[in-house]
Amino acid sequence: AMALHKDYEETSQWKEFALTTLGNVSRLLIKDGVSQEGPGYWQYGMEFLMIDFDLAKSLGSDFYANSPLFWKNTAKFGRYFIIPLSFASQTESLIDWGDAKRVCWYGPVHIFHKLAAMNNDGISQAWAEEAVKYDVSSSWLDVLWYDPSVNASIPSDMPESHHFEETGFYASRTGWNGAETVVIYRCGAPLGKSAGPSSGYSQGDLGHVHPDAGHFVIYDDGEYIVRNTGYVKRQSKYHNVALIGGNGLWGDKSGYFSPWPLTPARYPSITSISAEEGVETIVSDMSASYQDAAAVKTYTRKFIWFKTKDVVVIVDDIECTKSMDIKVQIYPESQAGTCSGNVYTDRTDIHNVRIESLSSGTSMGKYSQTIEARHQGDAEEEMALI
Repeated sequence: AMALHKDYEETSQWKEFALTTLGNVSRLLIKDGVSQEGPGYWQYGMEFLMIDFDLAKSLGSDFYANSPLFWKNTAKFGRYFIIPLSFASQTESLIDWGDAKRVCWYGPVHIFHKLAAMNNDGISQAWAEEAVKYDVSSSWLDVLWYDPSVNASIPSDMPESHHFEETGFYASRTGWNGAETVVIYRCGAPLGKSAGPSSGYSQGDLGHVHPDAGHFVIYDDGEYIVRNTGYVKRQSKYHNVALIGGNGLWGDKSGYFSPWPLTPARYPSITSISAEEGVETIVSDMSASYQDAAAVKTYTRKFIWFKTKDVVVIVDDIECTKSMDIKVQIYPESQAGTCSGNVYTDRTDIHNVRIESLSSGTSMGKYSQTIEARHQGDAEEEMALI
């Protein structure tokens, strides 16, 4: 419309349609800066949002102003999902939560440069400079978006952990030295606590959202220990969560999060986080977030990370209204480990891995889980499941 407005009268209709749509989008961006669709789609969406918002601003519509907290906080979401910089490369650079892959789709050099310029943000400027080292590709947008007056700087006291409260993401590291351990955990509302049909969302906005409350990923020394299963059908059975009587979380009805509308009474949440003397404890409540057939009365997951010991302890306190079979799932990255009794062990190129059930009266085993193809005709994949 902008290119052709002098030649065709109908371009005014195209322009107004686009501006109306962008206005709606701008009001749905949530204050913690997260893309509910994960870090890969964050990059994808950010590039085109900022192109379009810039164009709209040149027409007198400042859509950035409709969601200032999102634009202030969103660089932080992008940063926490980049793998430690010592291990980042053109073939692996991103924690693959949700439907993301393990490599940056768009940028991120020009995205961080733009956010640095918008917020006079030296950390984003530094992150762009680091990204050049593992992603030598460039975008024409960098010519427009790079502001050399922003000084690149990473403070020595940059927080190791951050809770994105609107969406329930918790991202934590052992530092920012480029070789740190990364833990990502999530327990929160699918589209964010403030989302719902009345706020302008629709069923299609759940397209890349997973029923994954309590899911987590562990990355250490250039290697995943506990993995995300990748860009697969969005079902609880493909996540590091519990299945109760074979039932997953609310939303686990098909390959897409369903049913709609969202039901706030079903939202899982992180209820407390504590950090002291090298131990971080995340407590979350999934009591109402399982399907009715799971017969869950109360469900609390406590995730305890002993950061200096390379140990994670998970305590699941589950009470059902009737006797139910409970399976707590963990997908290891390596496919080669073995189970003996209630202990799983593996020796990778880098790590000794041990997963142990601490509950009496339980059994533990390694299985081969068939990961269904997302699209008809795609190949299925077998993954180890503990």
